[in-house]
Amino acid sequence: MDYTKFYTPPEIAHLLVQQLSVPSPSVVVDICCGSCNLLHAAGARWRCAKLLGVDIVSHTSTGVTCTTSDGRKFALEHTGEFPLVLANPPFDFVSSKREFPELFHGIPDDCATSRLEIEMLFANLRILKENGTLMIIVPSSLITAEGYRKIRKYLSKNYHIQRIIHLPDDTFGSSNISSCALVIKREKLSQHYTRRFYITRKNSGYSISSGTNIPQALVRAG
Repeated sequence: MDYTKFYTPPEIAHLLVQQLSVPSPSVVVDICCGSCNLLHAAGARWRCAKLLGVDIVSHTSTGVTCTTSDGRKFALEHTGEFPLVLANPPFDFVSSKREFPELFHGIPDDCATSRLEIEMLFANLRILKENGTLMIIVPSSLITAEGYRKIRKYLSKNYHIQRIIHLPDDTFGSSNISSCALVIKREKLSQHYTRRFYITRKNSGYSISSGTNIPQALVRAG
């Protein structure tokens, strides 16, 4: 599969980064960095932050320290290290289920998956510091499909899902992939709701809705 056509458009990357309630982070990491558009958006907002990009394919990008590695392997080597993590992982099946079994330590067996984007979700959560924030783009099926209910319940029990941001279907071109960005904080639940937003395309570019609240009881029910 050619993943290059699924890079996050710069304008949407900037909109997403602006939705993060994060004080100035010392370092921002993306362990499936691709085009580095999310990191560049973070660098434009937090100019003193160190930008670290990791990808299985060798990359170079202005202002980003790039490392070549499988993001899942990197996560096992850097557990609990980063205050802000950004991600737009590939949407695909894994070639070998649970290729990195240590990645699933503490995760219930009924959260087993054959999807790479879900493995990358767990990898990204692993590298969060306490009170750290992850913004990750995932297929909308993760928040709507019955087959992912147990994963949603696991997430809501162990993390605070702060925001769900629905992306336009044409975000990744003519593929028309229904996707959303989740903003997840590694903290004890501090609020009684999750905020839901929609990014829409207009003639002059993209805009984001004012947001609505989803009661935490519904989120915790999956």
